[in-house]
Amino acid sequence: MRDDSDMAEIVMTEMTLRKGIIALPIHDSFLVPVSKRADLEEAMIDAAHKVTGSRLTVSEK
Repeated sequence: MRDDSDMAEIVMTEMTLRKGIIALPIHDSFLVPVSKRADLEEAMIDAAHKVTGSRLTVSEK
């Protein structure tokens, strides 16, 4: 659970402070405007890599 919260913090920091995009966290997901999807995916993949050291994929449900 600690890794999840670390990744969420990294994603929200990247999206909000660095890109100026509000990402609404909901459990283990985030909501952003469709036009910002690629930015969110990039932030999620980068956060997972920083925390786990692995390159993960992002899926949409």
